[in-house]
Amino acid sequence: MSDKSDSAEKPKKALTKKIRFNFEDSKTLQDWVSLINDNENAPLGAYTHKLINSKITDPNLNFDEAQKILEKAQFKNKLLRIADTVYLNPVETTFSTIARAMVILGFQSLRNLSIFLGIYNHIFELSQEEFLLKEIVSSIHSAILTALIVQRKARILNCEPIVGAAFSLSLGKILFLFFGGETAKQYQEILESSNEIDEKEERDLIGFSLKELSIELVKVWGLGSHALSVQDNPAPDNVVYAAILAKEIVHNLSKGWQHDSAIESIKKLGTYLKCSPEEANTIVMESLEKLLEEVALYGNYQLMDYISMPAQEEDLSDEKVNEELEKVVPITSRIKATIQALSILVSGRTLPSVNDVMNMGLKGIYDGVDFDRVLFALLNADRTVLNGKSILENQKSDLLQNFHFQLTLPEGWLFQHLLREKRSAWLGGKGEIVLKKYRNSHFNQKVGKGQFFVAPLILDGRAIGVYYADRQPSSRMLDTRSYDAFSELCTTINENIELVRKREKQKK
Repeated sequence: MSDKSDSAEKPKKALTKKIRFNFEDSKTLQDWVSLINDNENAPLGAYTHKLINSKITDPNLNFDEAQKILEKAQFKNKLLRIADTVYLNPVETTFSTIARAMVILGFQSLRNLSIFLGIYNHIFELSQEEFLLKEIVSSIHSAILTALIVQRKARILNCEPIVGAAFSLSLGKILFLFFGGETAKQYQEILESSNEIDEKEERDLIGFSLKELSIELVKVWGLGSHALSVQDNPAPDNVVYAAILAKEIVHNLSKGWQHDSAIESIKKLGTYLKCSPEEANTIVMESLEKLLEEVALYGNYQLMDYISMPAQEEDLSDEKVNEELEKVVPITSRIKATIQALSILVSGRTLPSVNDVMNMGLKGIYDGVDFDRVLFALLNADRTVLNGKSILENQKSDLLQNFHFQLTLPEGWLFQHLLREKRSAWLGGKGEIVLKKYRNSHFNQKVGKGQFFVAPLILDGRAIGVYYADRQPSSRMLDTRSYDAFSELCTTINENIELVRKREKQKK
């Protein structure tokens, strides 16, 4: 679980022109470097500046002092997650404490990673600019993919120096987009129209190139030789080339996973690693999994919109479907009987309650489609919390008790998305890979990692809750016919609840 500071809060308002520290008026590289490193104003946040000023060469910096600096990080859990990624360890899968990570990786490695995470954390708190947040998410993805490539290529235990190099490739651009004001907007407009800006155009617009800004900051901050050498377009025989290749892949994936450039760049990775394109694609998919977990720790739902996902999966083959249908077949007669019974209930002389309709409908889903668990949940008054209200299950579980989701936190992002779209979904099933980015470890702790169906509970055109069904306890497969039956019954329940509400109004 993340610490309190990792919990989601709405991003604060972006920096106003009044506190831009005169970046917009500065046209020289030296001025920008000086303004960025202004400890008095601390434009990157006080903690980040403390990290920048803390170098291992400082004679007063012993292990305990260094540990205290890192322990105070507002993004400690994010740092530990990245540390897990950069360290190739077949025995110790995760770092549980900063102290343990320091023993294995050393202060310098953690300090360098913390500087980048500190910058990102600070920007996420102050800016909601789409092009800036998208650039940071891409930078994090590139760094994670770089680590996986280096571990496969060179079997280096601590690949932080190369991961740091990957982060540094976007350093100048990210800080310029954050502090550049109107000039940064002009830069973005040019980039959107031409898809590329060369260094000469950057100098004409800004006064220097963004690569030059990255290089100067790498030097001043002491981020290491790899972070410098990566700026010079290294050859494939140089280990830092992995950072260049990772950035290229992530950039091309943003055009779509089926885009020709994305397919070619993954093939290029296969050639570089001397493996098949399928193996290369598996490595890229692994980087995506790690990215989703890392970004979820920032607690900002908006960031998920900037993660490029693979195209929707193909439908299950007929052979596979038939095989599964032999195991579980929705009982058509019971489904029809439920629909008919609901119709009789709401049109009878005695006006039923909404609860009567809901209970009959849920039992129809549970019996007719043969689920292990069927539940419905409602939003609270301010639509920020989704609470489980009732459950039918074949054996006692904690699902109803655990079905409590804060929609503004990572645990609730999946339901926030589905309720916003007012749509049904088969999580873990065909065609729903795009939803995978909203399903993180926070969510799985409450519901589990298996497949399930979900549909919106709609009243007066508004989604006010969800229906949920699964077969996780028995580990039985879900299938297309079960999903169709579930969706039909949920829609029928919604329609009959609407009819009851209309009759209640007419009666008054």
